[in-house]
Amino acid sequence: PVPVGELEQHIAAEIEMVRRLLETVGDELSDDPALLMRYAEALQRFDFGCQVLGHLAAVLSAPDRTAAVAAVTMEELRTRLLQKPVS
Repeated sequence: PVPVGELEQHIAAEIEMVRRLLETVGDELSDDPALLMRYAEALQRFDFGCQVLGHLAAVLSAPDRTAAVAAVTMEELRTRLLQKPVS
């Protein structure tokens, strides 16, 4: 079996790969002025999702996750990550 720490590194790398893929798609869609005008808000949400994936990958792969969470620039995400689990 793959050790947990290694598995988490692999998962973080996969999340980052998906983020880059989605970011490329978003960039391509944003290059079309008609699409950009029609779907500006949807593309912003798409970009937001890419940012969340990037932060999650960074936290998951960080040797110091507490510091990595503190470095998350998206306040709402940082707050959700710091919440205690609901029992």
